Amino acid sequence: MDDELLYETIVFGTNNVSPCDSIIVIKDEIKKEPRETLDLTTSANRSQYPANRTQLLALIASVFLGLLSLLLLSTIIHLLLHSRGAQSELVRRVEDLKRERDALNWTLNVITAMEVFQVEEYCPQKVCKPCQKGWVSFGSSCYLFSYEWKSWSGSRDYCRQRQAQLVIIQTQEEQEFIANRTVSYHDNRGYWTGGTWQTGSRGTWDDGSEITTTYWVDGSPTSSGCINSLKKTDLLASWRSFSCFVNHRFICESPVLMKAF
Repeated sequence: MDDELLYETIVFGTNNVSPCDSIIVIKDEIKKEPRETLDLTTSANRSQYPANRTQLLALIASVFLGLLSLLLLSTIIHLLLHSRGAQSELVRRVEDLKRERDALNWTLNVITAMEVFQVEEYCPQKVCKPCQKGWVSFGSSCYLFSYEWKSWSGSRDYCRQRQAQLVIIQTQEEQEFIANRTVSYHDNRGYWTGGTWQTGSRGTWDDGSEITTTYWVDGSPTSSGCINSLKKTDLLASWRSFSCFVNHRFICESPVLMKAF
């Protein structure tokens, strides 16, 4: 309370006064300086304190919920990234299995197309290779650049005995490869290919398909014959038509045993 009543006891001397007879004097109007400390018992402070505490609790709750939201968000992001990573790994694995399947199917088709599979030629020491010994691989084919001299039909028979055919040039890249691998020998002779040419018409390959792109040295030939590939500086101008009965070296072609997909 702001005002206090102070009591003071006055004791008189022993002259005709009983010790029990004391007079209590009330000092009024004596006040103390107001105290600075917060008195929670006052009505004003009682109304402020719950409000301050509520605000504090609300702030703590907001901070806690914010941290919880961040934690939840980071967890979701982690799960999404992990899920996408697992999905990507699964997709890669499926693609790998498809490539392995296609490679096995290719090998199976090559073997079943042969009348006789030359195990020792393809798989010496039980380790299989894409091409037979002495053959060169390019793209999906194996090539044999023979050192023997034969007529065009003799060359074709030689290739067929080895489960192959005289080379059929289908792309510019294959033409460049063939022209790069040939060498000049004995008066600039060439190599028999699987193509034949009829005067006044387009040529055909040994498998019956039409020759649609040509690489003649001096333009289209004026006489019928078999197509021979010469060693020339211009890789895209190396063909000439020769008599099919003349002996030349030749080029055999067969599909690779194992192909990468």
